[in-house]
Amino acid sequence: MGNRVAVSVPSQILPIEFYLKELSDIHVKASLGNTCFLKVACCLSREGLVVVKVFVNNENHLKLEPYRDLLHRVHDHLDNAAPNCLMYAAVKITDTAGVLLRQHVDKSLHERISTRPFLTHLEKTWLAFQLLCALRQAHQAQVMWPTRPSRRTCYIAPERFRYREGDGRDVSPDGEALEREASPSPNPPLHNLTPAMDVFSAGCVLVELFTEGYAPFDLTQLLAYRKELYHPTRLVDKIHDPHVQTLVLSMLSRDPCQRRGAGDYLEEQRGLAFPDYFYSFLWPYGRQFAGHPKRPPDVTIQQISESLNDILLNLCGEKVAELDKTYMARCGAPPSGQGTRGADAPPGQATRGADAPSYRLHVKYGRGNDQDDESATSDERCEALILVLPFITAAYRSAALCSSKLLGLQTLMRVARFCPDDVILDRLLPTMLVGVESAESSVRACAVDCITHSLALVAAIPEMMSTI
Repeated sequence: MGNRVAVSVPSQILPIEFYLKELSDIHVKASLGNTCFLKVACCLSREGLVVVKVFVNNENHLKLEPYRDLLHRVHDHLDNAAPNCLMYAAVKITDTAGVLLRQHVDKSLHERISTRPFLTHLEKTWLAFQLLCALRQAHQAQVMWPTRPSRRTCYIAPERFRYREGDGRDVSPDGEALEREASPSPNPPLHNLTPAMDVFSAGCVLVELFTEGYAPFDLTQLLAYRKELYHPTRLVDKIHDPHVQTLVLSMLSRDPCQRRGAGDYLEEQRGLAFPDYFYSFLWPYGRQFAGHPKRPPDVTIQQISESLNDILLNLCGEKVAELDKTYMARCGAPPSGQGTRGADAPPGQATRGADAPSYRLHVKYGRGNDQDDESATSDERCEALILVLPFITAAYRSAALCSSKLLGLQTLMRVARFCPDDVILDRLLPTMLVGVESAESSVRACAVDCITHSLALVAAIPEMMSTI
């Protein structure tokens, strides 16, 4: 009746620290919970926070080397060819366990959807675009992802379910996989995965993204969908963008032959669900910050400041770029491209020391103080800038040099002049407030100045922020 124990039960349950004692450079910071097979923890390493997953190999009943070799091959295929894919950085086998390490991500997609400030529709389309890019990159490298069900959702493609011979009941391939994997094998099973299976799973993720976290399938619904007894039409109808609806419905096609490749969807939706500047500027620009080795935050701030006028030109248009040039000239800024480097500093290297940049914010507060500012009050507010802000805010919060912190604040102020009111209140002010608690008095003074400028730019405050 299913009561047979497939593997030996350990005589004692040990904490994750026990299995990491052989890794001297890894220190457990917090447990992230346990699954049926893995112990998961957030750890500190020499390179920062990492996620460590430990598979306990009791009495060495499994040969883990084939799986290690498989993950190494995946890493080799995707390394430098798939900037949107987050791979395991290391796979280690000890006497008692197999250990996986990857970069720590602060929030999962489900957590981010329910966290303030809530994602705008444009941010969701940018995430969807990057997900399809990751899928295209992985498939070009002949890497498929064996999606697993969770307790709450089931995003496995319908064709991965089969009938058990003799009784006609549905069975998940994962249950069969575990049965096969319990015996040592030189080649780990991959269930004959296809790109179409990944496309279906990605379509489920997009539904959850655009419906504020509602999952399109649980296991029962997916089995009914496989038999044409259920369809998530009512949930998909809640997606307001018709182009995204069309994309999702195609990706969720019951027949895998009707699903297209990730690259085909990217081309099909160019200028429809996804703005053209995703392809022509934003993705190529953002890729430089995803490379290895990771650039220091001080260098990142300087590079963004120097290229900000080009960002405004590509995302907001020529008029906004010209307004920024006029503003910077009035502030006494150096010509574009010179930034705040010393005369002898090589390109891309931040200036050392606590010297502030050689220009100051314009002293007039608010929109509409002069002709230039009035032109930027309404027609030139650019929602697309919200996609660049994470690069700036993340680098500013991690900057080490006083000059970089000052330059980061002034860069945020330049962006604020063309941002909608809710973006200023939700995204910019919390970051600027970090500078108020800085140990450097010049940073605190600049932060107060930037906050004053930014608040003066706000024309209307939403009711939920009325106490600001």
